[in-house]
Amino acid sequence: MITKTKKGYKVTISSGAGIHRVRKSRNCRTLTEAKRWLNEMDAKKLKSNALSHSKSLLTDAFDVFVKKYKMDLAPSTVASYEATLRMLEREIPDVQLGELSFSMLQTLFNRLQKQRGLSKATLKKYRTCLSAASDVFEQEGLIERNYARGIKLQAQVTKPDAGPNILSVTQYRQVVAHLTNMPIDEMKWFHVMMLIAFTTGLRSSEILDLRVNDLDFKQHTLRVDSAFCRVSKQSKVPKSSNSYRDVPVTVEFQEKLLAWQQRHLSDLQNPDDRLILNEQGQVPDQSCYAYHFKATLKTILGDCPEAKLSPHKARHTFISMMLSPAFGSLSVDFVAMVSGHSVATLNSTYRHLTSEEAGANTVKLTSALETLTKGAA
Repeated sequence: MITKTKKGYKVTISSGAGIHRVRKSRNCRTLTEAKRWLNEMDAKKLKSNALSHSKSLLTDAFDVFVKKYKMDLAPSTVASYEATLRMLEREIPDVQLGELSFSMLQTLFNRLQKQRGLSKATLKKYRTCLSAASDVFEQEGLIERNYARGIKLQAQVTKPDAGPNILSVTQYRQVVAHLTNMPIDEMKWFHVMMLIAFTTGLRSSEILDLRVNDLDFKQHTLRVDSAFCRVSKQSKVPKSSNSYRDVPVTVEFQEKLLAWQQRHLSDLQNPDDRLILNEQGQVPDQSCYAYHFKATLKTILGDCPEAKLSPHKARHTFISMMLSPAFGSLSVDFVAMVSGHSVATLNSTYRHLTSEEAGANTVKLTSALETLTKGAA
């Protein structure tokens, strides 16, 4: 770590964790000198005996593993390894490699899930990163086997009061109408993002990376061929091969997007001709979007459970609406193509029964049971 002082810069490095942590510092006159010394210390750490014996701390060994083998990967992947290291430093800072066992790691993950309340997705990332490091430790003869590979994750318990997953048909129409009819001068960047999300089903990362040339005014489609990485702050490839797609849109939708971009972004530096930038001329942060998303839903729908939905539920809502009778019960294959998912994923994860469908089917079932009962009598 480099900090500014009155006489220059102070560099502080540390090794180990807990009672085994050792710190070393040095004062430098210039920032260049400070960075050079910090790089030299990091290089020495990689060449040290941190991976040479089983009495090394797990946190030290994992840190060396990340810096030696994983720093050239995608920024989001590096962030996952760094998050795993912080977890190890927080939960088991004094554990040595030779003390590792399956029961110890399984107990750790059970605690993270039950007491810390971490999601299964987060725990899977921790397990993957720890398993990759353990493979190297096993090859170096520092541990007998890769204990992380056998960690079992318990099934997530679905809370009965989790609330709705999507908007109802009535609420969906209300939200889309409000956003569509909003005057251009009153629209903010988050209103545009919400309009795109609710009428195309795009992911937030895909919306943030849209450019003007993604609008095809001849075919009336919106092209999706990239996404915005919130870690590297740069464009990246979409989530999967299915994510490359052309989404049908209306002429009015295209004209509104273009008019908003020209009205609000014309005075900002926008060399990439992006569709979405905030007032400072930057790609908005997704956490900021989540705040405005919920606030806008509350303004439109009032104080109801659906107003607390997350931005990703706009995608769930769009897909469910396209499959519902209210919107013509479009074919599953077509909706899968438009949303960039496989049919299996679409049915297992994204398809939800609207409140109107549930009510109509309840009436049908009751009527059928009444007919059956009368016939039996």
